[in-house]
Amino acid sequence: MKKLLITLVTVVAVAGLGVGIAWAAWTATGSGTGSASSGNACLNVNVGSVSGLYPGGTVSVPVDFGNCSTDIALDVTSVTPSMDGLGCIFSATYVFNDDGDDDHDGLSHVAQGEWDTGDTIAVTMRGDAGNPCQDQTFTVTVDATGTQH
Repeated sequence: MKKLLITLVTVVAVAGLGVGIAWAAWTATGSGTGSASSGNACLNVNVGSVSGLYPGGTVSVPVDFGNCSTDIALDVTSVTPSMDGLGCIFSATYVFNDDGDDDHDGLSHVAQGEWDTGDTIAVTMRGDAGNPCQDQTFTVTVDATGTQH
């Protein structure tokens, strides 16, 4: 009987160890991170140069809009030309050229990485511009704003 009791205790002890090992099994959890980055809106304005301005005359200064963003198409939503005219310039007015790929009435649409060309600034010299206006170069500045299309 003593032998049977030792065998029984040994079987129970070994069985208990097996249960203990199964109960102590490892668990694992995990997590990870990624990212989402935003693009940027980027508008270039290229203003050309022309000659031939005279009292009462108008010249068309080319202005092109470039989208340097590779992520976002832009609609040019405002264009404001200004001049340093020395009292010689009557007006500087933005003139939109609908070249067929613009879908925003009256202002340019610029796709990612593209340029929209053909618009102008109409610069008109005052009709009473005097001699100090001769042989001058007038700076045309164009401020433009674009919003995501």
